Amino acid sequence: MKFHKIGLGLSMLLSILFMIGSFLYREEPLSSFAFILYMVIPGLMGIYFTNCLTMINYQKGFLLVVNYGFATAMSLMRVIEFISSKL
Repeated sequence: MKFHKIGLGLSMLLSILFMIGSFLYREEPLSSFAFILYMVIPGLMGIYFTNCLTMINYQKGFLLVVNYGFATAMSLMRVIEFISSKL
């Protein structure tokens, strides 16, 4: 149980760091896109660890929607920005 909490915390921390990196390197589209791709692995790990924790279903759903829904929306905006800069 404690392993899952630590794993969830680390995956969220990595996701946040990669998101900050994509904002810092916004002027370089390839670097920004690389940070977004790197964010996929901690995101998937976070989804796994969230599902392994024992919580009320409402708490688990809220955690998934807020953390990973927000990250997905931000990632999609970055990918669209990267593609539009290449056109």
